[in-house]
Parts: sequence; C-alpha cells; structure tokens
Amino acid sequence: MKNWSWRATAFAMLVGSAMADNGGGSPTFWVYHDGVFAWPGDYSFVAVPDYRDKSGAPLSGKYDVKVTVTSPWGGWQPFATNWVFDTTPYNYLRFALKPTIANQTAQVYFMLVGDKPVGKGVDPFKYGPKPVAGQWNVYTIPLADIGVAKTKIYKFAIQDQTGLASNVFYVDDVAFVADAGRP
Repeated sequence: MKNWSWRATAFAMLVGSAMADNGGGSPTFWVYHDGVFAWPGDYSFVAVPDYRDKSGAPLSGKYDVKVTVTSPWGGWQPFATNWVFDTTPYNYLRFALKPTIANQTAQVYFMLVGDKPVGKGVDPFKYGPKPVAGQWNVYTIPLADIGVAKTKIYKFAIQDQTGLASNVFYVDDVAFVADAGRP
C-alpha cells in the first residue's frame, strides 16, 4: 500500500507540474519541459529518443530530447496518459526543434487509439523560422490547421522527412498552449 501511495503522489506532482499557465492565465500543458517528460512513454518508430540528452545544448533545463533516426522516415511519437488527451483548452502545439543537418524536413501528425489517423500531417517549418542546422527554433502550430482542435487525441509524431538512413534532431519545450505567445 505504501508503494502505491508514493507512486500516486509522484504522478499527481508530475501532472500538476505539466499543467500550468503562462503567467497570463492561459493554460499550458507541458509534454516535455526542463528535462521532464510528462507523458508515460512513446511509440517512436525507427528512431531512438534520449530524454536526458545534454549534447544538444538544451533550450531550457538540463536536458533535451535527442531523437536518433535509424532508418528513413523515423520519428518521435509520445503518447498521452490513459491513452487520451483532450485538446479543448488549447489552440496550439508548440515545440523547439534543433536539426543537425541542412535542409531538414519534417511533418507533424496526430493519431487516435488503434493507430487511426486524425486530422492531417503538416510541415512544422511553415509555422516558424526556416530550420538551421545547429540552431534552436520554436514552431507554433494551430491545432485547427492539423484538424485536432477541440477533440481528444492519443499521440502525435514529429517525423523526419529527409529520407536519410540516419539523422539526429533535438526537441525541447513541447507544449499544448492556449495562445500563440510564449508559455
């Protein structure tokens, strides 16, 4: 019983730290921030995520997520707690991405339980600066543009689209936010 109680308390603290506002009263849900991954895991495909990476010079906190793509079209794909995340309070998916190659291409898409696509894939680089190898940039994608506004989702992916057999990119400060300003 003590072990369960400790785990329940730790989970409540983690979820509480993931849910915040940006100081202006707008809700923010951090999927990954300051080295803390708030969802229970990932189904990354032909890619290996490292949640305690320092080599990417994290944008915030001690760690970032280093995504090592091991075959063409690999991606990072975190999944929500209890297989469902309600996007209703949020209008945007925001994340920082740091490519390691010139001409990085990617897509972002969402899925329901059972690997059912929901919405459509989008090019994240249309929602922020052109990616530059070795440089962090922040991308703020309207959930309406992806087709997942005011609905429930299971997981999302940031997928490499270079077609290279191996690639590395870094991700940090991944959040669902209500407004387009910085959380």
